[in-house]
Amino acid sequence: MHEWYRATENHVLIACVRHPCARALSVYQHFHRSMRRANATNDMLQIMCRAVSASEFWERFDIEAMRKHVPQVRTQYSFLEGSPMDILLRFENLSVDWRRVAAAIGRPGYPLPHKNSTERVNWREHLSDDARRNIRRLFAVDFREYDYEDDI
Repeated sequence: MHEWYRATENHVLIACVRHPCARALSVYQHFHRSMRRANATNDMLQIMCRAVSASEFWERFDIEAMRKHVPQVRTQYSFLEGSPMDILLRFENLSVDWRRVAAAIGRPGYPLPHKNSTERVNWREHLSDDARRNIRRLFAVDFREYDYEDDI
């Protein structure tokens, strides 16, 4: 696919990464709130997330074993590795980083659309020190490759 994009004209490849702890909390919240029945794995994650807190989820469960079946717990790097991105955005700075996208597509000043927005929750208030350390270990490649502070 990357070769196809590179072969076309007038394209900009963009990706957006998110602080691994914020992403981890978001994954937990997604399954905790989800009412959608997609498959047995989703159903099990919904049950698990409703039974424990976010900290307990990231402290107690074997996330490594889940990665093969649950893309939400894979590293961001595993999705983007080898992708020749023109612009890499950070979710935490999206409104500022968006200006680079707007300029790159020839639309400087174009506003960032807001769709499906949810209430922002600070991961520091919901994840214990042990959960943060485990997330740091599980997503070490994301912390390293996307230069996230080790502020856990």
